[in-house]
Amino acid sequence: MTGVLTAGARRVFRCYLYFVSLPAANMTLICHPSTVFGPNLLFNQSDSKLYAAVDATPGASGVEVTTGQWYRVDCDW
Repeated sequence: MTGVLTAGARRVFRCYLYFVSLPAANMTLICHPSTVFGPNLLFNQSDSKLYAAVDATPGASGVEVTTGQWYRVDCDW
């Protein structure tokens, strides 16, 4: 997904994730036009959970994911 976003604009994003195999390490799924700042999804390998995050700071609780299952992710910021 690409596009030009202006400061202060509302962003709405939807994606679908499917894991054939889970990542062997922690990883960040960027949901923001900047690769450094903004909302992200973080996969934590130690508990197999996706966390909503801003920059590298995850939210308090995550959602456990597994293989062979579709996940819909809706973001509104």
